[in-house]
Amino acid sequence: MNKSKIKTFAIWARQKLMDDIRGNASLIGITEAQIYDPLSQSTSGIQYFDIGTNEPYALSGDDILNRDKIVVDLKATAKDENYKTAYTNMIEHTASTWFNRLAAIRIMEVNDYFDDGLRVLSSVNKGSKDSDLMIAPFESDIEFTEQERQSIIDWKLNNS
Repeated sequence: MNKSKIKTFAIWARQKLMDDIRGNASLIGITEAQIYDPLSQSTSGIQYFDIGTNEPYALSGDDILNRDKIVVDLKATAKDENYKTAYTNMIEHTASTWFNRLAAIRIMEVNDYFDDGLRVLSSVNKGSKDSDLMIAPFESDIEFTEQERQSIIDWKLNNS
């Protein structure tokens, strides 16, 4: 087995995940420099964040609660260490968690551990660029709400 390819991929994937997490965090006002408050036009139902474009980035519903939890956790951790270290540790921890989850899903799907037989990250059809779950989401054991079902149908119709 060529372990250098695995090591190279793991390093690349870790860095890619951390970059993506940093980018997503900055959309909601969480950066390496500081945590920004929502813009003044925000309400209890929708929060806006300046991302340097004509339109601010908007959060609503559970996304607001999730951001609030991240902010509370980050501030609590920053009390024990400086903010930059707390932020870096949060990014690294989140990236490691997602890497481990994706690796576990891949191991489970290639060993046919999913009862419905659908692959989440790949397809049993070698030539397919989309995963089995992307092609036929409603054939899985996953339970979707009506709103989720409609969103998936819309995404498929719009090739999103």
